[in-house]
Amino acid sequence: MLFVSFFMIPLGNSALAAATTIDQAQQFDGETINGELPAKESEAWYKITPNLQNTADTHLKITLSSKQIVQLSVYANKEQAEKDEGFPEYIADTSTKDGTATIHFPKAWEGDYWVKVSYIPEDDKQVEATYTLSYEQVFVAPQYGAAEDSNCAVEVAEQGKSDAITQLKNMRTIRDGILLKSDAGKKLNKLYYSASPYLVKSLLVNATERNQVAGNLKKNK
Repeated sequence: MLFVSFFMIPLGNSALAAATTIDQAQQFDGETINGELPAKESEAWYKITPNLQNTADTHLKITLSSKQIVQLSVYANKEQAEKDEGFPEYIADTSTKDGTATIHFPKAWEGDYWVKVSYIPEDDKQVEATYTLSYEQVFVAPQYGAAEDSNCAVEVAEQGKSDAITQLKNMRTIRDGILLKSDAGKKLNKLYYSASPYLVKSLLVNATERNQVAGNLKKNK
């Protein structure tokens, strides 16, 4: 009984056992989760099924709060999660002044997203880590994060343009209404987001390339 109760996490008025492996990941639908990790290297896994039909929202705003230093990692699919191959911009921790970590994760992939909450106690502080985890679906304007926080080449290219929001909505309409409705389109969408982080690095330091990409988007809208 002690072992079972040690790993219980209250969810609102109910309690569910913490999922300590990916295969046991707890379904996470946006409700506030109040969790606790033991005073040793440990982790808890959650699974989000995004609503891709609502194109008005572009990102999941995932928030983790704790008095201890706890890490939040978000992955686009199970394979990435198993290999711990997430992008750096989708990893954050609660070492901030207010003890909060926030990740804006783009709704760009079909299928479940995977969330890991991990904890490594400080050597001189063997204490449990309580935390609060929640998310909401939001629209993130292209000027958010000054591109270095963005993993989308189109978003970087459009940053600061007067018609940026319209262009991004058009691109997401194409993605959700056309690409994600066929196997070939899904492969193309996946290829784009695989290459996008590398394109972003180039666009950040080259204004000419940013303008060329933005111009091509207007021609092809």
